[in-house]
Amino acid sequence: MFPFRSKFVTPLVIGGIMETFGYYGRAWAGSKSDNIGPWALQALLIMSAPPLISATVYMSFGRLISVLEEQGNALMRPKWITPVFLTGDIIAFISQIAGVGLQTTTSQSIQATGQKVVIAGLVFQLILLLCFLANLVVFNKRTNENPTTVSENPQLPRWRLQILSLCISTACIWVRNLVRIAEYGQGPKGSIAAHEVFLYIFDAVPMCAVLTLLLVIHPGRFLQRARRLKPATVTTPDEPKIEEESSRLV
Repeated sequence: MFPFRSKFVTPLVIGGIMETFGYYGRAWAGSKSDNIGPWALQALLIMSAPPLISATVYMSFGRLISVLEEQGNALMRPKWITPVFLTGDIIAFISQIAGVGLQTTTSQSIQATGQKVVIAGLVFQLILLLCFLANLVVFNKRTNENPTTVSENPQLPRWRLQILSLCISTACIWVRNLVRIAEYGQGPKGSIAAHEVFLYIFDAVPMCAVLTLLLVIHPGRFLQRARRLKPATVTTPDEPKIEEESSRLV
């Protein structure tokens, strides 16, 4: 994060830390089955981490469009991508935290309400991720058909790899949310909640894959390289005139 001056990766780092401590809390909750505290801790951390991680994915895409100068190939303007999807992400984040908080009470009716709130937040984020994925696919298709001089620069790291990384990350979070919706829909006595293996396969593995992918194919590294090459590849209309006038003076 710091070597590439990528402050927008901060939510990703926080989300990764929350995932780590969340699964630690889950292991702790296994030995404290009579105490709701460890369960509430792990549920709060594990449920709240993906919206933070997806926030970095949203912000990476907006910056990628701007640095490639491909605003015309995007479904949304870059300046709107981050605010729109980030606002939706915050709504999903708050609803999931609120839902988990309601489930820590002893009242069954309030717990049922909390379950519905969590499901609503997950469904909302699911729709949000689908819309974002559509933006990624359309941008990739249009840019391949109408590239700019920046995106065609052979010295620039492959921007298509960045798009692929964001697509895979979005798909992993989407699958994770879908399984979580099924889990909360079945309730605490459902087959998914009763079998620990489902949580690790459809939650821990996808989120670990997202973190690893964004670490290896770091968006900050690409953006830093693109910004360094951009001044050398983009010339202003006045430059030829200046060169011509100087040659006349000589």
